[in-house]
Amino acid sequence: MTNKLLLSGYYGCGNVGDELILKAILDRFNELDSWEVVVASGDSVQTAKEYGVKTIDRRRLKDIFFELRNCKALISGGGSLLQDVTSSRSLYYYLGIIRLAVILGKPVIIYAQGIGPIRNSINRLITKTILKRTTLITLRDEQSAKALEELGFNRRDLIVTADPVLTLPLPPLAQKGKGIGIVVRSVKPGFDLTGLIARVLDGLAERFPDVPVTLIPFHLQHDFDLAQEIKLAMKHSTGIFIGSDLSKYIETIGKLDLLIGMRLHALILAAINYVPMIGINIDPKIDSFIQAVDQPVINVETVNKESMVNLICQVWENREVYQEKLKKIVPPLREKAKITSGLVVDFLEKMVAVHGLKLEIGN
Repeated sequence: MTNKLLLSGYYGCGNVGDELILKAILDRFNELDSWEVVVASGDSVQTAKEYGVKTIDRRRLKDIFFELRNCKALISGGGSLLQDVTSSRSLYYYLGIIRLAVILGKPVIIYAQGIGPIRNSINRLITKTILKRTTLITLRDEQSAKALEELGFNRRDLIVTADPVLTLPLPPLAQKGKGIGIVVRSVKPGFDLTGLIARVLDGLAERFPDVPVTLIPFHLQHDFDLAQEIKLAMKHSTGIFIGSDLSKYIETIGKLDLLIGMRLHALILAAINYVPMIGINIDPKIDSFIQAVDQPVINVETVNKESMVNLICQVWENREVYQEKLKKIVPPLREKAKITSGLVVDFLEKMVAVHGLKLEIGN
């Protein structure tokens, strides 16, 4: 007998970071005996093809209701699903699925999510009310735990692990030498990010003429146009990388000598490949992760071209030092990230024990 788990997140929407989360979760749970993970996806056909799983269209509420009614539990996450910076609509969508699962009597597992920011007072109340009805809450960082504590949650009811992407299998030690990669994303209106990054990359080209610099859009729908604008604004030439599939992004970042990143999961990919990095802190989750791995961070709203180029050059010239830090810090983080799936398996074992089923998951 196969039991179903419904997995809800920002999957199949063209964001490499969320696809990495999906891969990491499926890698852990595809080894479960007698269980099937059904993924709610924005591109159900492609997700089914890519991962070999059953999928439903995340926009078809009728299909979501049907799968919730027939599944044994809902897994919500990972990623930054519960926040209202992107929009309240997105927050209501994910909370609505959780609420529907609760109404149908299904256990709800919050899977290593990043919580917040949730700024609107009504949104904060709704989030608290609905999450109080969930079965298990695991979070990817202490910052998320503090956000829920501020909403009135007891700290002992919250389990902090780490981001699921940290559990991806270590790739073979990649041959470095592909230079510097930069993952950009848009910031608030009125800030000339295009001009700043173009000037910085020109400055790097003048300091290190033999070092290739590549722009890497992680969300094509949102980041590719910005990467093109930066390239056109530069005096020197640079490349734009577009991967044909997820493995190409993993491989490309693994071969870099240095990554400069404005997207969390690009930085996490660099970390598990022991690629030194500089975070650009347009989002609290960037700060949180960069501090955890002891790498430098740039405040994009206060930095200028000269100070940014100088920091990048300093890290470049001392990249072996930053790499050694990663080799010490990342392995314990990877073990911490694996705790999430272990907790979920323990819960599922207890839930199905009356049926005589046994679950096993690989290390």
